[in-house]
Amino acid sequence: MTTKYKIISGFVFIMLLLAAVSYLGYVKLHAASTEFNLYRSEARTAVFSNGADAQARNMRDRVSRFTQDLDAFHMDEARVSVASALKYIAMAHDEENNPVEQKNLDAQAERLKKSLGLIDHIEKTLLESNKILRERVTPDGNAINERLSALSLAARNANNMHLAALIDDFYSDYVTLRVQIMGYVSNYEEIRAETALKCMQTLDGLLIKLEEALQDTASRKAFVSLEQAFKSYKDGASRVISLCSEASNNIEAIESVGTELAKTFDTYTTSTEENMLKVGRAMLESNAQAQRATLYASVGGIVLGIVFALWIVISIVRILHQVSNFAVKIAQGDFSTDLKVKEGGEIGSLVQAMLSIPTMLNNLMEQSKNTAHRIAIGNFRERIDQKKFQGGFAELTGCINNVADAYTSVLDAVPSVLMTGDTECSIRFLNKAGKTVLGGDFLNQGCGNLFKTKECSTGDCFGKKAMMENRPNTGETTAYPGGKRMEISMTALPLCSLDGTPMGYMEMINDITETKDSQTMLLQVAQESTEIAERVASASEELSAQVEQVSRGADMQRSRVESTATAMAEMNSTVMEVARNAGYAAEQGEATRSKAESGAELVNSVVTSINGVNTVALSLHENMMELGRQAENIGGVMNVISDIADQTNLLALNAAIEAARAGEAGRGFAVVADEVRKLAESTMEATRKVGENIQAIQHAARTNIEEVNNAVNSIGEATGLSNASGQALQEIVTLAASNSAVVTNIATAAEEQSATSEEINHAVEEVSRIVSETAEGMVQASSAVQDLALTAQQLKQVMARLR
Repeated sequence: MTTKYKIISGFVFIMLLLAAVSYLGYVKLHAASTEFNLYRSEARTAVFSNGADAQARNMRDRVSRFTQDLDAFHMDEARVSVASALKYIAMAHDEENNPVEQKNLDAQAERLKKSLGLIDHIEKTLLESNKILRERVTPDGNAINERLSALSLAARNANNMHLAALIDDFYSDYVTLRVQIMGYVSNYEEIRAETALKCMQTLDGLLIKLEEALQDTASRKAFVSLEQAFKSYKDGASRVISLCSEASNNIEAIESVGTELAKTFDTYTTSTEENMLKVGRAMLESNAQAQRATLYASVGGIVLGIVFALWIVISIVRILHQVSNFAVKIAQGDFSTDLKVKEGGEIGSLVQAMLSIPTMLNNLMEQSKNTAHRIAIGNFRERIDQKKFQGGFAELTGCINNVADAYTSVLDAVPSVLMTGDTECSIRFLNKAGKTVLGGDFLNQGCGNLFKTKECSTGDCFGKKAMMENRPNTGETTAYPGGKRMEISMTALPLCSLDGTPMGYMEMINDITETKDSQTMLLQVAQESTEIAERVASASEELSAQVEQVSRGADMQRSRVESTATAMAEMNSTVMEVARNAGYAAEQGEATRSKAESGAELVNSVVTSINGVNTVALSLHENMMELGRQAENIGGVMNVISDIADQTNLLALNAAIEAARAGEAGRGFAVVADEVRKLAESTMEATRKVGENIQAIQHAARTNIEEVNNAVNSIGEATGLSNASGQALQEIVTLAASNSAVVTNIATAAEEQSATSEEINHAVEEVSRIVSETAEGMVQASSAVQDLALTAQQLKQVMARLR
């Protein structure tokens, strides 16, 4: 028989036997009903206060989540929690009969309403600070990096090492400033804000030192841009720190409000529970009084009524006591407890409802553990099935899933590829960057078929090695996602289950293709510079050979000019002898024929000598023409060398620009490129000097050619005169009668020959002087060419160091 029917039977039996005591029983039962209503009211008040406490705690949790990801959804949920808490407090206020407790509830409601203003202010200040950080501070920070690189390049180009050292100090303090600002924005530690402000003061002092160390226009121009960017960055960062400080104070105020609310609600709940116990005891006492009154008033059937009533009361109290103990253990977290009550009807339904609570909680815990295990081994998008739960349990699972979603959104926001895999290297998770690189979501597919690195499907697989060694594994390799080459830097971490067993791995992949391509390009530039250096060395060797050939030609020319001078001296002596003989012929007309024959012989000798001089002069003319052509060829070679030096200088400038783009990694290469540029300038200077010497040689050669032409013309005239003298002497031999007139003509011709010989001697001396100057120029050109060859060898050595 159920309790309900027991009570009905008891009442019917008592009314039949004890009609007289019905009024008394009614009164006592009414008192018990009143106490029960009080008990019910206290219980509802406790439930409402616990609900308000839970909503207040949820409000604090939502505010904390908002500070982490700045999602306005959390602040909206916080406001909803405040509204729900206020609603619970209002319902508790309606149930509460104690004016003092009602006043406390009103105070809690005022605190919650105050927290709404704090929530709005926190949301406004943090969103504003994030906007300034994103739209102003971060771009200004990037601009400062670019300005520092430009100023550093200008300082090194100007060889201002003091300025370069100050730039390094500025960059170090600037990086510290950025780290402290980002740390303060993340966790609101006041020590970070103080450190950031000190860094700003230090950087202001370094800016003054940088300005004092400027020495050239390019550095000053780069410094002005840096100063403007830092001023803008400093203003934005100071505003961010101020806003975050306000938000931090408001967050502390909300925490204080939450702590007060929790403390007050705990006290209120304890008081309510004590009242419930008092009301419960009073209700039992009322029942006992009713039983005693019935006992005293009953005559015949009182004993049976008491026994029946006791039986009913004891059964109800036993059930309520077990239910109360069960509820207390559930509240204490003991979900393994059991309620062993065999009862039907409404109480049985109540018992069954109470038993479903730990079952549902155990199911929720099991679902949470399974989800946590799958997330731990790499299934970062695994979530609890919210449809399996109802009411508050469904809301609780939603909160757990929201936490997991928040962490997953952070992983999706990482610009690098993040991927997890199982022990078979099948993909379990890909963030947004990974989906972009691979062109889709390839869950449960082998990563080796997608990235196609040489390590995939081998014992060198980064993920497998991380799992086998149970430690991080880092390296670089080449991947081909979607058929496109991609140089990557990879770090693999083992993912372990809750018991520590490796069950998968997580890889973080960074694209370093651009860096690798820049290194390859720098090596190509070094190779081209080496080839140019070899061409310069080859050209210098060829030029040296040509200069040596020209020098030998100048020596030969000098030798032939000396021979010509000797011949001209002999010719001059012969002409003087002819003149003396002509004088003797005028005085001794008697011996005209014999003297004429001697004169003829002498004239023939003169003709032979003059012909020899003519031959030497023609050979000298040909040598001087060859010398002119060789000088012109040397000029062409010097033009080639000058072009090669210009190209080397251009390649050195391009290499310096690429090294500047590479930043710190290209600093050493920039120094080598500067050495190449200096050697190229030295080559150009040596080429210019050699060119000037060659032009002097060419000018001297042209002068020699003109003088040799004059000498050839003079010798031609002398040859004609010598032939005329020979004819005259023949006439003297055959016409002795006209000896006097012919001798006079011979004397005149001899004088003209003497004058012509003098002119030839002067011309030959001038040619000899020009040939000496040409030889000296060749010696200087040979020295310059040797310097050029040495410079080319130095350029090759620098290129070898560059490679």
